[in-house]
Amino acid sequence: MRLEPANVAPHRTARLWLPRQHGAWALLALPILVGIVASRLVPGHLLLAAAAVAAYLASATLQAWLRARRRASYLPSIVAYSAAAVLFGVPLLVMEPRLVLAAIVVVPAGALTLAVARPGTPREMVLSLAHVAQASVLVPTAMLLAGETSGWVLGAATAIAAAEMAGSVLAVRSVIRERDNPGFAARSIA
Repeated sequence: MRLEPANVAPHRTARLWLPRQHGAWALLALPILVGIVASRLVPGHLLLAAAAVAAYLASATLQAWLRARRRASYLPSIVAYSAAAVLFGVPLLVMEPRLVLAAIVVVPAGALTLAVARPGTPREMVLSLAHVAQASVLVPTAMLLAGETSGWVLGAATAIAAAEMAGSVLAVRSVIRERDNPGFAARSIA
């Protein structure tokens, strides 16, 4: 089986490898940085950042694949990003086996994300909040890698980051998709 893109124009090739969601990068960086600030910097955080980026790219590419007409074009990037996520993720689980608990949040939120990615399915606020939930898991993950074990500290840092990210999602949505909806803007500000 060949995994090469099938006759895709050069400007379209970038779409096969890079998602268009610019705000998603902040959803990756912020929770890792909060986890580091709330604990301490350790070498495992570089591995966590690499795993998070690879997992995000795999997920975003898989969502694009579900919406695409020419699905075969996406296979090389899906395979590469998924392999990188596993390559970086397995050592994290070896370093800190409790990280497997992240699956409690990541798996259902990821399933929801993929279910909503199908063609003809409107992207709702629930999808954005599912992304926030997935990103929020990076806070306690970073803290556990640094040796933090206090449930209160883990929970407080995670709640603060999740609230900030959810607020950002609401603010961005109020000025883009819901710009003509004063009620949504008022709820976003609240």
